[in-house]
Amino acid sequence: MARLDWPEFSDQAWLPSGLRRGITSYLDAMHDFVGSPRFWAPVAATLLRRTGETKVVDLCSGSGGPARRLRHELLRSHGLEVGITLTDLFPDASDVARINAAPDKGLRYFPRPIDAGHVPGELTGARMMICGFHHLPMKVADHVLADAVKTRRALMIFEVTDRDLLSILTALFITPFLVLLLTPRIRPLHASTLLWTYLIPVLPLMIAWDHLASCMRTHTKRNLERMAKAHARSDYVWEVGKIGPRWLPVRWPYLVGRAVELAS
Repeated sequence: MARLDWPEFSDQAWLPSGLRRGITSYLDAMHDFVGSPRFWAPVAATLLRRTGETKVVDLCSGSGGPARRLRHELLRSHGLEVGITLTDLFPDASDVARINAAPDKGLRYFPRPIDAGHVPGELTGARMMICGFHHLPMKVADHVLADAVKTRRALMIFEVTDRDLLSILTALFITPFLVLLLTPRIRPLHASTLLWTYLIPVLPLMIAWDHLASCMRTHTKRNLERMAKAHARSDYVWEVGKIGPRWLPVRWPYLVGRAVELAS
């Protein structure tokens, strides 16, 4: 199945903040429901131990929930204390204020817009993208890998979608009902989210479309292997795989890379 770069509502600069917040908040609740961080954490822990990194720059963070949960999972299950800086091209001011005022000093939101293809030098540490890589145009996605190699930054890319028939059917026929089911789990739950979910059901349709588009845009394991091969170097190694809960009939592709020292 060919990759199709369909547009997503969450990528649009014109999207009202209330609807954008509803989308990102639902995704946070969905990750909590599925338990995604439990499956990313072993891959992330292995990479962080091999590189010795204790800081992570999370790109395309949205509401920050997945990165926050991954941070807690790394500490709880792997004994790793990691500081994470959240970033986004469209940072929501309320998310920035809420997270930066929280007592957890290991999680902070960078207040200025950050393009994943152009990470400023002041943001140091391993780089991570959770469910964001498929949003990038191919040229930008390629630059993300190239820049990680050039700057010798470790890179972790995780997805919870794949480009297969079962994932597409899930997006079409299950996701709208999941939005209705999981919205009460959102914290904080804004009145606008309730309005656009239950009274005027715009969010279930928008999220279902974004899920479908995400499936069609997701780089499959084979795609990621080709991209990694294009950036293969003797001093930078890549790993591509698939992970996910056993009770789900689908698996999620991931890509990690790190610099290595060559023997003299």
